[in-house]
Amino acid sequence: MEWKSPDLHHLPRQTDFPLKIAGAYYCNDSIFARQRHVVSRYEICIRLDNYPDICRDLVDGEPMNIPFPNAIFKTPEMETVISDPRPRNTISFWYPPEQAELLRSWGFFPAEKFWSITLEDNLSKLISRFRHLLICYTSGNMIDQLDWVCFQILRELIFALQTPVPENKQNRLEEAALYLQHHYDRRINCDTVAAKFGFSHATFFRQWKTHFSISPQEYLRRHRLIIAAHRLGQSSLPVADIVKEIHYASLTAFHRDFKNHFGVTPAAFRRSQVLSEKLPAEK
Repeated sequence: MEWKSPDLHHLPRQTDFPLKIAGAYYCNDSIFARQRHVVSRYEICIRLDNYPDICRDLVDGEPMNIPFPNAIFKTPEMETVISDPRPRNTISFWYPPEQAELLRSWGFFPAEKFWSITLEDNLSKLISRFRHLLICYTSGNMIDQLDWVCFQILRELIFALQTPVPENKQNRLEEAALYLQHHYDRRINCDTVAAKFGFSHATFFRQWKTHFSISPQEYLRRHRLIIAAHRLGQSSLPVADIVKEIHYASLTAFHRDFKNHFGVTPAAFRRSQVLSEKLPAEK
């Protein structure tokens, strides 16, 4: 069975999340004849089959020679050749060429063309959610949810690569800050983040203090508040759902911190955003 979406990039969204997918695809037990394909977009492709041998497809003339499951990050003008006639179980989604700069700025532009992956619990759940949303993406805000799930899948794949830690301490701190931004919707342990980027506990916090004016915890907290403000202004989600989505400590803490940061309550902030949209533009 195969399913391929029409053009999704211009489908109306209820939020302005910037990484909007242009299309999506999946197949179950589909067989493809050997074929050459030249890519015209930024596509993330996950092969889910777990055969006992390796994938021998060609990417720009280079044999992949990696086990299933695996992932490929396809870019414009890349040439791929399917060399194995056995059934495929695959999902993919893609972004238009104009999203390249945003993908780079978010750290979602891997140096690797392809790599083996492990279907850990969170990634498996996201893939299941991806398939479910493809069934009903035209209903309600499902296309917005599909954009978000694709972002989460891509994020899981990129950070699972475990690329070498940069030698420069400033670069490592910037990578750590980017990691905090991308993982605001999870419980974060700063010692784990420090170790991930090659710091001891003491060195991480000492170096962070010289580079940023606030602590890592405060950096993450403020980023969560900014994301929450965006969600309040661009969606009709209940405040409690937004608090849960951004993994804030509690609803009470969120109301207190939001008012301290923005000067108004979440409800008042949402009303002001709705009102500003209704006001006539200045001439």
